[in-house]
Amino acid sequence: LGTGLAVVWIGAAVQLVLARGIEALVLGGALALMGLLAGRLLTRRESAHDAQALLVALLILFAGAAVHVQVTYALTFVLFALAAVWTLVARTLVTDAETTVEGRLGTLMRRDLVTPRFAAATGALSIIILLCTSALFVVFPRVGLGRLAVLGSLVSGFPEDVSLRGSPRAAAGGAVVARVRGLSYATFADGLYLRGAVYDTPVGAAFVHARAGTGHSRPPRLTGRAVRYEVYLQPIADELLFALGPVADLRVRSGGSNNPSVPLQFAGVSSYGELALETPARAPVRYQVVGEIAGPGSVGEGTRTVAPAAPRYLTLPETLDARVVPLATEMTVGRQGARAKADALRSFLRREFTYSLEQNNGAAADPLASFLFADRRGHCEYFATAFAVLLRAAGVPSRVVGGFHGGLWDDAGEVVLFTARDAHAWVEWYELGRGWIVDDATPAVDEPPRRLEGLAAWVERVRRVWDDYVVDYSLSEQVTLVRRALDAVPSTRSWHLARPSPRTLAIMAALVATLGMVLALRRVRLRSRRTVHPLVEPLAALVLTLRGSAPRPMETLREATHEALSQAPTEVRRALELTLQRALCAYEADRFGAARASAADLAQLRRELTVRRRTLSATARQHRP
Repeated sequence: LGTGLAVVWIGAAVQLVLARGIEALVLGGALALMGLLAGRLLTRRESAHDAQALLVALLILFAGAAVHVQVTYALTFVLFALAAVWTLVARTLVTDAETTVEGRLGTLMRRDLVTPRFAAATGALSIIILLCTSALFVVFPRVGLGRLAVLGSLVSGFPEDVSLRGSPRAAAGGAVVARVRGLSYATFADGLYLRGAVYDTPVGAAFVHARAGTGHSRPPRLTGRAVRYEVYLQPIADELLFALGPVADLRVRSGGSNNPSVPLQFAGVSSYGELALETPARAPVRYQVVGEIAGPGSVGEGTRTVAPAAPRYLTLPETLDARVVPLATEMTVGRQGARAKADALRSFLRREFTYSLEQNNGAAADPLASFLFADRRGHCEYFATAFAVLLRAAGVPSRVVGGFHGGLWDDAGEVVLFTARDAHAWVEWYELGRGWIVDDATPAVDEPPRRLEGLAAWVERVRRVWDDYVVDYSLSEQVTLVRRALDAVPSTRSWHLARPSPRTLAIMAALVATLGMVLALRRVRLRSRRTVHPLVEPLAALVLTLRGSAPRPMETLREATHEALSQAPTEVRRALELTLQRALCAYEADRFGAARASAADLAQLRRELTVRRRTLSATARQHRP
């Protein structure tokens, strides 16, 4: 079973690497190691196999550092350090018990080894190992792992369309997808829109994200007040970056690739108004933005002065219900201009419709028609799709935008958190002379601002420290840390002025000498404890001669001797009983009691036992047939 399991896991690892390429090498290696570990544990026969299993587990831990970058890896690492110390200590005890005479005489089955003192000592050793590992992590050159790592995030990818079928975006889970620093609480309370993908092509009951033919240009000039903020974004949308509004300057600080020392580069703004990297992000990316904060009624990202291609942004779905265009005309009758029409359609949707996460219209033949003319309930994707279609039907160029809205405010560090539950879809429509205007017809956006509190706040802060100081720890941070450490070291001149007095040096020397003496005495004491007692070997040899087998690991010397005497002839038992009793009492008192036998007495007993064993051996040879 163990061998078959290992072969299956190794086969799965090879198939994974062949299917995904070199990027899956670390994950494939980890899978192969998992198979080898399971096979080794199932086929374990000797203590050397335990050492092999521990080594394979350590390699799996190393692979996990590249495969899994979440804060839960830290907990796994701490537990592994503690378990590894316990394993090595236990293996040392077992190995000593199997390879020494005293071990074969019963120390293997002692129940007084794993005590609170033992747990405290091994726990302290684990802490020392963790501190040394942390120091090694800080000073080891940050060369990165190239393109080998995978699974950089627990957050699923960003949708490729805004669809009226399937689960709503706001029910996607509570994992943090982005953190924004540099904003005030007042700015957060006004409502934030973290803008990402643009969906402009209607296909059936969805608006699809079109990537083809998207050249990149430099960000345009801002017309409003610029704000500087920082975004930490999980790799959820390939090469797309998210921002809170029009961007004048964007610089990637770190991340994006699996090597923290080699960040990805910002490519520019696409013709659809999307912010894009040169290559898709495979790890969390941190970037600084100088731009405006866009909200409903303000100008969004994209071309501002040049009118968009009207046919593209006025195209209606091919299967559009015949009642939609008359409805748009009725709602905008007498309204002139894009802004007036947008105000009328937004008021209509917010007044006549209800926000709901329940999927009431998704199973209908035409979900949009069911939403507009029957159920009139839906989530943000229904409102965004209906708003964009009605705007196009009224002659206003429009498109659907996907991203995150609202978020959570964390007072610690003044950070805005966007989770998967904050996923949202809204609309941008075009106004000649201004550009794309952000607009949102979803009633749920009027909810009050939320704060991060309770246990969730503490968990998020631990994750933030992990992401900031472990995952994003790159060569630049390492160089900065070394410089700070060197600046903190006092110069030679300042040390000369603060040189300790001769009295202080004498006290320090006495302390060092005392500590060295204590350690030397302890070493001598431990070495004396590890020495085999002089009566052990002759007693064990006599037991072997009497019954034909050495003392077993679960037996004490007294138990083995009594069993051997009970199996011996009467004359032999009478001849040896007194000598063995004296030897056992002397051994137990000297080894475990307070009374210590003299070296001469122990030597005399050893000689008597040796003579008795030789006599028995000679007698046994004479009586052999």
